[in-house]
Amino acid sequence: MWRRLLPAAAVAAFLVTLILVAAASGVFSSFSEQEMDSASSSIERLESGEMLANRELKYSHMTATIGSPRPAQPVDYIQPQAIISLSGTLGDNGWYTTDVEVSLYATGDDSDSLTAEYALYNQGWVTFTEPFIIFEEGQTAIYYRVRDDTAGFVGETRFTAVDLDKTPPTGSVFINEDAADTFTNVVALTLSVVDEASGPTTPPPSGYIWGVPSGPSDIRFSNTGLFWSPWEPVTSIKSWILETGAGNKTIYVQARDNAGLVSETFTDIINLITTGDSTPPVTEIAISGKKDTSGVYTSTVAIALTAIDNLSGLDFTEYSFDAVTWTTYSVPFIVSAEGQISIYYRSCDLAGNVELTNSYALTIERVGDSDSSIWHSAIYVGLGSAAISIPIIFFVRRKQQHRARCARSIHFVEHAPAFSSVWHPLNC
Repeated sequence: MWRRLLPAAAVAAFLVTLILVAAASGVFSSFSEQEMDSASSSIERLESGEMLANRELKYSHMTATIGSPRPAQPVDYIQPQAIISLSGTLGDNGWYTTDVEVSLYATGDDSDSLTAEYALYNQGWVTFTEPFIIFEEGQTAIYYRVRDDTAGFVGETRFTAVDLDKTPPTGSVFINEDAADTFTNVVALTLSVVDEASGPTTPPPSGYIWGVPSGPSDIRFSNTGLFWSPWEPVTSIKSWILETGAGNKTIYVQARDNAGLVSETFTDIINLITTGDSTPPVTEIAISGKKDTSGVYTSTVAIALTAIDNLSGLDFTEYSFDAVTWTTYSVPFIVSAEGQISIYYRSCDLAGNVELTNSYALTIERVGDSDSSIWHSAIYVGLGSAAISIPIIFFVRRKQQHRARCARSIHFVEHAPAFSSVWHPLNC
């Protein structure tokens, strides 16, 4: 109370002095007696502290609940509020990349009786006395408000979000699946980038949506470590062109997360061999299956391909049934379709030399369960007439190539009425 009265007494003394000086100079000569009495009364009230006492009484009967505003105040009244200040290095997408210092300030009329308080990490309210540090990575909600214990007032609860990511991503790169050598400067990079996405450390208010989460964002490449390709979205496979010339070649890679943190450079080395290899590989085909004396396969067949390249080395072998759609060869495959079959095949070496397309034609006519009734009928007739059993059995095994002979056999039997009824199921 005395701290407030002392400045008031000083002001009163100043006003008295000012009035005396003005009176001596005749400034009040034009004021009425009533105006002079009103001014004197104000000075007396100021000296006695009555005006200050009345100001304090403005809040003597005020009640307030959390989040409620103060009662209506004069136009020049400043509503109490808490102001928050964050200090740290701000990266991309609203993420801080260093520890964040937090300060709170209480402003408004009667600021001497106002305090700011905060709550975080699911703890209770703490009176702010000095700046504190947010050091835990993730997304933290800070709740804060103003308080006036003298007037029994608690301000509206507010909050702000602090997004903190201090850890850059990490990664790895392998050239041609970690091969030691290559005979072409066009290589395939296998990439892995890891950046733990930061989650909330303090729950936000209901309905609040966090910003962009941290995590891998983009990646770039270099053959020198000095000049970089443009940033591009993170991918697991990338085609890349090495610098020309024989020798060890290094690929440099950097990754960046959503906070703007850039990884340490990760690398891989491969030896580029330039031998002048212009000779394509040579591929051979091997076919396994049953076939008759005329070369027709009577069962399913297995196809095996073998390629040789003694210079740069074999890259891949592929095959096709139409010379349009190709399949990479890895193990022998089975062909079961009947009829005329064409198989196309070729290989490519590590120097990029592609073999001219080879082809192989074969015929498959499988003898299976569908011919069993014909086979038994033939044996039955053979028992009745040995003279015609051989042509009939021969027809069953070679029905596609010998339809004319089959017709002659049927015609011959039809001249023997005793057997004609047996031969009808054998129509070609």
